[in-house]
This record gives sequence, C-alpha cells and structure tokens, in this order.
Amino acid sequence: MEIDLYAILVKAGASEEDARKVVDGLKQYITMEIARSNQLVVEKLDSIRNDLGTKIDAMRTINEDREKVDAKAKAERERRSQLARWVVTTAIAVAGLTFGALKALGYLH
Repeated sequence: MEIDLYAILVKAGASEEDARKVVDGLKQYITMEIARSNQLVVEKLDSIRNDLGTKIDAMRTINEDREKVDAKAKAERERRSQLARWVVTTAIAVAGLTFGALKALGYLH
C-alpha cells in the first residue's frame, strides 16, 4: 500500500516546498531509524559470534587436552604390554635354561 504523503499535504493546503520538506525529513528520519536498528542487530550478532567463538575455542582446548590424555594412556598401556611380554619371555627362557641345566647335570632323567 502506497501513500503519497506529498500529494496529501499539498491537497490539505501545505505549500509544495513545505510538503517536500516534510516528506524528505520523514524519509531521512525513517532511514536513520532503520540504520540505528540495523546497528543494534549487528552489535548483537557480533556479541553472539564472539561468545560462540569463545565457546568453540574452549571446546577445542578440551578436545586437545582429552587427546593428550588418551595418547598418554595408550602409551602407558603399550609400555605395560611390552613389560608383560618381556617378563613372560624371560620366565620361559629361565625355565628352559633351568631344565636344560638340571638335565645336563643329571638331575632330570
């Protein structure tokens, strides 16, 4: 719906110059109010973006820390597994050497 404010003002008895000033002033006021409202929205969006950026950075840090802990735990499990293999292998070797020595010395038939 379009309202021709200029024509209405002229028809109501305002001079063409005064009608033009009113219309131009109103356009300028509306433009400024829209710009101000847009600026408020932009500022709010910037604030939200900054908050989200901070939260994303915190989540990345937590994830990196978790990955470090997981890597340390994996390394510890691997170390323990190697130690267990070494202990079992050593026990088998010692048992074999013991049986061999006992057999060689004639204690086992």
